[in-house]
Amino acid sequence: MTEFIRTKGSTSQNKMNDVIITTDTGEKGEPEINLTGTVVENPVVSCRIEGEDGAILFNPDTDDTLLINSTGFSLWTFLDQPRTIDDIVLYFSATFSDCPDHFTMRQEIEAFIRELVPKFVLEADVDTTESNSS
Repeated sequence: MTEFIRTKGSTSQNKMNDVIITTDTGEKGEPEINLTGTVVENPVVSCRIEGEDGAILFNPDTDDTLLINSTGFSLWTFLDQPRTIDDIVLYFSATFSDCPDHFTMRQEIEAFIRELVPKFVLEADVDTTESNSS
């Protein structure tokens, strides 16, 4: 089954309002996703760029595909290393014009990440403390 993330508005890569995400899911009993840590792209997932329209993500382990818009693709490429939701919000604030307020943008990003976990993005519990044994 193919899942789609549809865009609203134009495909301009510099407008945050293009990242408004709508989905046809909403299933009950989904696993709890904790977004207080970091998230990173799933290394098994391949990404095929579809011009200015965005990209297609494919997970060969689950045979799932996902169509993302150009703003979603920007987020995907930003997740090449573990990032917190705050990191992502700051990145989008600095990169895109016409961003919604911080609270709305965070909600939209969290909703998008929840659609990506665990098939396309992994939650990474990165220990930020150094374990230097002397």
